[in-house]
Amino acid sequence: DTSFLSKQLVEVELGNAENKYRDILFHARQSFRLGKKLTAQPLPKPPETDSLSLADRMNDSLAKNNLIDTLQNLKNGSRKLWLDFYHELDAGIERYELIDPIPNAGYYGMFYDALISDTLQVVTKKLSLGNKFGFHTSFGKWLNLNVAAAYSFHSLEQDLLNTVNIQYADIAAEISGKTGDSTGLKYQFSAAYSFLDYNQNDHRARAVVGYAFQKAGAFFVEVSYSSAQPDWLFSRFASGDLNWNLNLNQQTFFKTAVSYRIPKHNLHASVQFYHLNGLALWNENRLPLQRNTAQQALVFELRKLFRIRHFGFDNILRVQMVSDKTYLRYPVYWGVHTLFYERYILKGSLLARVGMDIRYNSNYRGYGYFPVTGGFYLQNLEQLTYYPAMDIYIVFKVKTARLFLKMQHLNQGMFGDKGYFSAYKYAAGDRSFRLGVSWMFLD
Repeated sequence: DTSFLSKQLVEVELGNAENKYRDILFHARQSFRLGKKLTAQPLPKPPETDSLSLADRMNDSLAKNNLIDTLQNLKNGSRKLWLDFYHELDAGIERYELIDPIPNAGYYGMFYDALISDTLQVVTKKLSLGNKFGFHTSFGKWLNLNVAAAYSFHSLEQDLLNTVNIQYADIAAEISGKTGDSTGLKYQFSAAYSFLDYNQNDHRARAVVGYAFQKAGAFFVEVSYSSAQPDWLFSRFASGDLNWNLNLNQQTFFKTAVSYRIPKHNLHASVQFYHLNGLALWNENRLPLQRNTAQQALVFELRKLFRIRHFGFDNILRVQMVSDKTYLRYPVYWGVHTLFYERYILKGSLLARVGMDIRYNSNYRGYGYFPVTGGFYLQNLEQLTYYPAMDIYIVFKVKTARLFLKMQHLNQGMFGDKGYFSAYKYAAGDRSFRLGVSWMFLD
């Protein structure tokens, strides 16, 4: 309600509730390469006209991987015939706790009726151990092969009284290749299958085939299919006297997409079609629901970057149409626009960008959030309305080090509204300042 002078005056439903998260993860990877050493290639300087978004610059994992691969080739030299073997180990402990000493009966509904004490407390703990083996090889440009097998063990404890052990065993393979560096045929095929326990017989497959022309851009076709069990919490839950043990069907997702790219003009257009069957979601009572009828979605997306010397104007526009708005809650129109100035300074050693982002979407009846399950449920009481959110930022990049400064939600209160909601009754963040540093050390 924008008539309130302060958010502290607004009545909330979880005034005494508290969430606690703890997530500790240990990860180790060891690999070695077999092959014949040839000549190394020089490390290329990143082009000044790259079109990475702000999010990419703050956390561009793909760029990191490319840099690591390039430095690896500098150190070892490129290889004509080689095999990369690797082994990964993971160990982790997760804990989630919700405590509400004065629970609201109207808000919690059936979860309140199932209380065995005056305090609502939900505790979930998970211990995970896993390992993964794989190898990667290439036969020139035209064929790359990746094969991996993974096993993990999870001990899940709900409500301090119910413990279940879950095992996962998966195998995955991918082949990809191209007939030329900038032009020619390009392809990628991948598949994965699960063997054990709850996710037994889950499988997915994806195929992407495209052709890049000399001047006319690149044309790609993507087809993917997956059949998998819904997330564990839809099937099993225990809290107080409320629990369920459901046998749900697998969810199937089919996607086909056609995209066209003209790198020279920084243009990318795509049409995506989705067919979903057996969709699992949370209903108005925050309980699991699985749809037995099929749902469809059609998405049109256009990305265009305009550049004039050091100035840029990056745009993403999306139109999203769904077959049933009762269960698929998405805005019809969605867009992000970035205006920036970027150049190398200090004799080319420092890349700097100053920019402004604007995000907006059309009105839609969004989801509500329920902290007991950590899921978003269907609500029909309120519509999330159009509101443009504006950020300004400065990004600096020196080799592998990046620094960003950002003022988020700069326009709060400029047009009368005090803010906007990211979910039903969950207000988005106020105007705030953010600072971040990312520095990758390479030897």
